Amino acid sequence: MFFVEAILYYQDEYPNNIPYKPHPYFFCTRTGKRLSPRQFQRLFSKILIQIGVSGMTPHSLRHLYGFYSRFVLEIP
Repeated sequence: MFFVEAILYYQDEYPNNIPYKPHPYFFCTRTGKRLSPRQFQRLFSKILIQIGVSGMTPHSLRHLYGFYSRFVLEIP
């Protein structure tokens, strides 16, 4: 489901620029090259500033998913 939504987002975000082509990297540049860890960190920080969230790292998403799975979805 996540990848279906990601593909739909990609098609909406870049409708005429670059056709969607599956490749081995999920996080990539507009030209299809892999984002470096530092590039990803900068992009992640920029997005957090835009949505008004502070104090999170990409690793925080892993913990957030674990919390959500355990307490919201009640997966044992």
